[in-house]
Amino acid sequence: MSKMKKRLTKKEKLARFKERHKLTKGYQKKQAIKEFNYNLKIWKLSIISRDKGICQKCNRDLSIPRENGKLPLKHPHHIISFNSVKKYFPQLVFDTKNGILLCARCHKDSPNSAHQSPLEFTLWLMKNKPEQYNYLVGFLK
Repeated sequence: MSKMKKRLTKKEKLARFKERHKLTKGYQKKQAIKEFNYNLKIWKLSIISRDKGICQKCNRDLSIPRENGKLPLKHPHHIISFNSVKKYFPQLVFDTKNGILLCARCHKDSPNSAHQSPLEFTLWLMKNKPEQYNYLVGFLK
């Protein structure tokens, strides 16, 4: 007597396909990207919450609407640059001590901003946020 194979329904075939698909590298990579983006969003919200929506460099309240009625953009900033952190200090990617909330001007727009003048920003951080500065310098030693 020969064994007869059970025919799968469309629903069962789809379920089997999904299970096999989850094992593929492409699927796993997409899931890792989704998880990373989710964690980055949580990190940004944590920085905004911790700093109470106030630019830490110029003390501008970023919850007060501008003249045009729009809220100013909040810029959570990685103190040790995001690319360096990802490559050399992965434990700092989502560490809130490696973040600070800045307004657009203090983050990128002005000549004295964190991106335009990183040395000046580092000196400001050393003077105004010594605990955060010393914590991060500890990783560089």
